Amino acid sequence: MTRTGHFWFTCALAMSCSIAGCSKFIVRTEALMRTERPIEAKATATMSMTPAPDAGPIVVMPLHGGVCSPDAPKVAVIDLDGPLLNQNFGAVGSYGENPVNIFREKLAVAESTPGVIGIVLRVNTPGGSVAATEIMVSNLRQFKERRRVPIVACVLDVGAGGGYYLTSMADHVIAYPSSLVGGIGVIINLYNLRETLGTWNVLPQSIKSGDNIDMGTVNEALTPEADTILKNLAREFHEAFIQDVRKDREGLPAPPSEIYDGRIYSGRQAVKVGLIDRIGTLEDALSVAAEMGGCPGATPVLLHRPGDVGRTPYAVTRNESITKDIIPLSIPGLSQREMPTFLYMWDPLPASH
Repeated sequence: MTRTGHFWFTCALAMSCSIAGCSKFIVRTEALMRTERPIEAKATATMSMTPAPDAGPIVVMPLHGGVCSPDAPKVAVIDLDGPLLNQNFGAVGSYGENPVNIFREKLAVAESTPGVIGIVLRVNTPGGSVAATEIMVSNLRQFKERRRVPIVACVLDVGAGGGYYLTSMADHVIAYPSSLVGGIGVIINLYNLRETLGTWNVLPQSIKSGDNIDMGTVNEALTPEADTILKNLAREFHEAFIQDVRKDREGLPAPPSEIYDGRIYSGRQAVKVGLIDRIGTLEDALSVAAEMGGCPGATPVLLHRPGDVGRTPYAVTRNESITKDIIPLSIPGLSQREMPTFLYMWDPLPASH
C-alpha cells in the first residue's frame, strides 16, 4: 500500500473506531515528497479522535434563550427527524442516538416537567420501519392518556410514512405549503443480485432448513410462495396504518382511495384531502399549542441534550449513519443492511440511510 493509501486507510479506521465507542485512537503517518532537483520535503500528519462522550440526560432549553422559571407555562418542542429506526446511528459529528429511544426519553421529560401545557411535534422525517413506528405510536398514545395536554404537529420538509402516522395522532396538524405529506403505504426493498454476483464470481451456496427462511435474499428471484407471503404481510401492515390514521383523522374517506396508495401531497394539497388541518409555520404551531393549552403566553422550550448546538426553532441535531460519511453512494442490495425490513417510509433511495 502506498503512503497515501495507508494514510486514508488509517483515517477511516480511526473514524470507525471512534464512532464505535473505542478509547482514544491516535493516527500518525508520514509522507515523503521528492522532486527532480535534490530537494526533499517531509511532512507528518497527526489525527486524534475520541468517542463522543455521554451527553447526559434531556434538559429543557428555552427556545429564545435566557432562563425559564421551573413552574412557568411551557410548550415543549419534540423532534421527529430523520429515518425512524430502532437502532443506534453514528457518524462523524453525529450524536449517534436511537430515534425510538430519544423520542421516548423526550416524552418522559415532557411528562415530568412542571408547567408543560402543550406539545409541538416538529416533524421532518420520511418515516421508518414498521416496528419502530409502532413502538413510537404506542409511546405517544400512552403519553396522551397520562398527560392530557394538546399536541400540535408541524411538518417542515417531509412528514411521510411513519412520520405521518405519528403526525396524524396530533390534535391539530400544520404544514408548510411546500412540505411533503402522506406516504400512507408499506414497502420492503428487495433486490435480485444473482447475475451481478456471478460477474464477480461469487456463487451462493446456502445450507438451509425451511424453504422460506431466506425469502427475499439477493441471491435469487423471489419464489411465487415467498412473493405471496411478503405481500400478505405488507397488506396487513398497510391496513393497520389506514385504520389508525382514519381513527385519528376523522372525515378521511374509507378505502379504497388514492390517499392510501402511498402517494405524497404538498402541504396545500394535503389540506384539501384532509390529511392536515391548515397551512402555517412552526411559529403558528407554537401559538396554537399555547392557546389550546389555555396559556397564550407560554414559553416555547426545546428538549435537548446539554450542550446541543440546536437552539433555534429550525436547528437540527445531526443524527446520521456512518455510511453517509464513509460510503456516500447507495448501492442497491449491498447498502441495504440497515433497513432490511418492512417500512412505513417514502424515500426514492431508502438504502442510502
